[in-house]
Parts: sequence; C-alpha cells; structure tokens
Amino acid sequence: MRLEAEAAAKANEEKLKNEAERLRLEAEKNKVIISDDTIEEGNKNIVKTTVSFAENTLVYQKVTYNWGGIYFFKNDASITETLYQVELKKYRELASK
Repeated sequence: MRLEAEAAAKANEEKLKNEAERLRLEAEKNKVIISDDTIEEGNKNIVKTTVSFAENTLVYQKVTYNWGGIYFFKNDASITETLYQVELKKYRELASK
C-alpha cells in the first residue's frame, strides 16, 4: 500500500510539473497580467495573486493564520512554499517584460 501511494504521489507530481512547464511556455508567448489582493478573514490573512495570460487564469494564495500556520495554494491545490515562490517569480518576470 505504501509503495502504491508513493508511486501515485510521484506520478501526480510529474503531471503537475509537466502542466506547469506547458503553462510557463504559453505565458512566454503572451502578455501576462498579475493582480494581488489581500483579504483579512476571521483568524487568517490571505494574499491572493491572480495570473492571467492567453485563456489561462492561475490563482495563487498564501494563507497565514493568527496562530502561525502558513499554507500555500495554486488553484485550490496545496503546494509548497518553494513552488509558490518560484512560479510567481517566473510570472512576475514575464509580466515585467
């Protein structure tokens, strides 16, 4: 069971990497528009970054709870802080061209 779960997770990670690469290449060919919003909601603060290009819209969120927890999302899927930072950096560079 554990090996199956690890294999499935690895396959999903590879799928996400391929999709991210496809989107990055498409973004390089089109104008990239980025908007940032900050939302205070109950016990959390949400920084929502929307990236739009061609017919694609990606929504990144950094959710910080008042008890110290920090979570990162891309289109409602949980991602690592590193992926959040790397992808947004690439899109911000493309938007500034």
